[in-house]
Amino acid sequence: MKRLLMIVCLFLFVGCTNRANALEFHPQKDWVEGEKQPLPAYFLPKTLKIVALGDSLTQGVGDENNQGGYLFSLEQKFAEMKGVKDVQIDNFGVKGYRSDQLLTRIQQKEIKTEVEQADLVVITIGGNDIMQVVKENIFHLEMDDFQQKQEIYENNVSDIFRFIQEYNNKTTVVLIGLYNPFSYWFPEIPQLQEIVQNWNETGKKITSRYENSFFVPIEDIFANNSSSLLYEDQFHPNGRGYELIGERVFSFLQTEVEPNINNEWFLEREDEQNE
Repeated sequence: MKRLLMIVCLFLFVGCTNRANALEFHPQKDWVEGEKQPLPAYFLPKTLKIVALGDSLTQGVGDENNQGGYLFSLEQKFAEMKGVKDVQIDNFGVKGYRSDQLLTRIQQKEIKTEVEQADLVVITIGGNDIMQVVKENIFHLEMDDFQQKQEIYENNVSDIFRFIQEYNNKTTVVLIGLYNPFSYWFPEIPQLQEIVQNWNETGKKITSRYENSFFVPIEDIFANNSSSLLYEDQFHPNGRGYELIGERVFSFLQTEVEPNINNEWFLEREDEQNE
């Protein structure tokens, strides 16, 4: 019994000695005594604040489940990330909003306060601008009518982005592109597809002018599957359509926005808050 006890003690002593000397023999290891390695960003999960601006697509009109449209899908995706403790969404979408109306509203104190604290701002706008041209010129539509309105749209959305940058130049801003539900209602105007494409090019151009700003196209999602992805009004997305929009936005943020959301994105914002 004494012999067994001595062997055990000797084993423990040798083991402790080897571990104590391990730092000496392997000085290149990351855990060298005296050096503290930073914790991963997701070690202390953060609350992700999203501000959503725009029209009926942001409001979620057409979502038969009344879950909040594409924002519900986006929230679910973010909530699954290790770096996210909670997702807070402030939805300022208003059915029927045009770019000029959103430009007016974004200057209100309520919006300004929320954008100042936002990690991410997502915007849907433009569909009602196009619809306004159609309604006002239904009997004598000309491509020039859309071109003039497109220039106004570009100025309005550029000013919207400018205000967002003034409020918070660190937030990530996403402009979600337009899709074409117009052809169902106005089959006699084949140019509407070209118009939507032109307006999407304008959206891309606007986002390219501002840092941390991105354009996410969704036109292709509805191009060949509109009958199964649109609500019964044949204009707004249904629940599945919104789900795909949310997945597209999330996927885009994962692959295109650097640094990646799961790591430095949160560390940067924590540093900014501590400055």
